[in-house]
Amino acid sequence: METLSKEKVKVDIMVRLREFQPDLPDPIKIVITKWNSNENTLGSYSYQTLKSVQVGVGPRNLAEPVGDGRVLFAGEATNEKHFGTVHGAIESGWREADRIICSLTEK
Repeated sequence: METLSKEKVKVDIMVRLREFQPDLPDPIKIVITKWNSNENTLGSYSYQTLKSVQVGVGPRNLAEPVGDGRVLFAGEATNEKHFGTVHGAIESGWREADRIICSLTEK
């Protein structure tokens, strides 16, 4: 997928979507990520290893703030209930946004 042009991706996706919704208009804009070829990520996938389970380390630990709460972590790997899902990533972002809001209102 990462080697395809935006236009090719858009056309192919719209062909599939229109199988279910024939009158669907073209998108105004599309955004394509390239996690696999990005030199800073080179792909991304999180999973719990057997060792992490054995020692009792998991998403809860990854979600703990560090640096007196100045560094926060979000992402599907930090969500205990929806680990490994887009929904889990979104929820974790909300969790950290709430944490920031609470820290600002405490001062």
